[in-house]
Amino acid sequence: MPHLSDSQIDALRRKALSPVELLALDDHLAGCVECRKRLLVPEQIGARVAGLQEILQNAAQETDHLTYQQLEGYVTGGMDEVETEVVESHLALCESCREGAADLRGFKAALDLAPEVRPEDERHMTPAGLSAFLRGPFSWLPIPVMGAAVVAALVLWVYTSSLRKEIGTLRSQVSRLEQADAALRGEQETSRKTIASLQSRVKQPGGSDSSASPSQSGSVAAIRDGGSSVMLDTQGRLLGLEQLASPVRDAVQIALQTQRAETPGLLRELIGRPGTLMGSPGTGGPRFDLANPVGTVVLTDRPKFSWTPLAGASSYVVSIYDAGFKLVATSRPVTSTSWVPEEPLPRGTPLSWQVRAVKDGEETLAPAPPSPEARFTILKAGEEEQLRAATRAASGSHLARGVLYARAGALDEAAEEFRALLDANPQSLTARRLLDNLLKLRHP
Repeated sequence: MPHLSDSQIDALRRKALSPVELLALDDHLAGCVECRKRLLVPEQIGARVAGLQEILQNAAQETDHLTYQQLEGYVTGGMDEVETEVVESHLALCESCREGAADLRGFKAALDLAPEVRPEDERHMTPAGLSAFLRGPFSWLPIPVMGAAVVAALVLWVYTSSLRKEIGTLRSQVSRLEQADAALRGEQETSRKTIASLQSRVKQPGGSDSSASPSQSGSVAAIRDGGSSVMLDTQGRLLGLEQLASPVRDAVQIALQTQRAETPGLLRELIGRPGTLMGSPGTGGPRFDLANPVGTVVLTDRPKFSWTPLAGASSYVVSIYDAGFKLVATSRPVTSTSWVPEEPLPRGTPLSWQVRAVKDGEETLAPAPPSPEARFTILKAGEEEQLRAATRAASGSHLARGVLYARAGALDEAAEEFRALLDANPQSLTARRLLDNLLKLRHP
């Protein structure tokens, strides 16, 4: 198409063309730089730039209006209840923002009606092609408004293209997560099958507890306990100890299945926690160790404290502290390697203790750094009464009593019961593991 004539340029400047004539010249102007330069003389360009600057300055000063992001989020429904209430309160008072919201709704509705742009077509969207593409859905608009609509639609088209790419990326990530979840479920199923295979091996005659007798060939583990037999059948059910309460039998069943007695979490606070000791340690040389109570729960509020002797020591002094390192009780100098407090100690709170040995006028402290503190706690009065009642009911069973003491954290009493159980079943792997796993709590 030849360049525009002077009369056409003049008619365009005066806005004297009809809509049909203007649309006919639109494609040529979109692709012809020379005609666009002829259309806008320097004076007009300067005036339009100045006008645009004034518009932008006025918009920047209007700080009391809603931002474009707020209007967009409100129109597209991307706000929570609080943000929506704030915007609606402003719209009720501000006519300018109401008009902006209405315009955005119109653009959104028009965009929804526009034909979808395929990815292979996006590279062909030249300015002229985009103008022709958008002219259809906006043909009902007046010519001056159509330019603004085309610009707004172009912005929304770019924005939605970016959103489509982000959605595609998110879908890929979701797909990868679903694949990872399926793989994890497959690993869990494999683990379950492995456990079932191991359990089936245990059920074979060669995998049974060595203490089981031929008459107990249908059992996984069998132990002689207090003149009777306690065992698990091939279904994992406990046989024996029917006289005990169900919670106790359940705890015994779990202990036989896992070959480990359940213990309370508070033992982690009592066992092997290094800390700053009160006073100053000895200067070196011979050492001695604390025996009981260490890393355990005790039942009586006047427990017996015992330790190994220090060769040549003339006396020992026991000191007991609370969790804040406040002195709770102390002994007079004693010559033996044990001591019982004259007054009850506080129950239900962590306590620590030390012994100072005096030899040739010098003091040696146990435990000495970097050894951990010797900590213990005394069972609360109500819990101590319940435990004693439960162990009395299980007086004929070392297994049940050991499990009960272990659940309370009374490791010394539990170890004593499991040793008695092992003495009665010297060939039992289950009895040995119950004792060994308990001892490993304080001595990994």
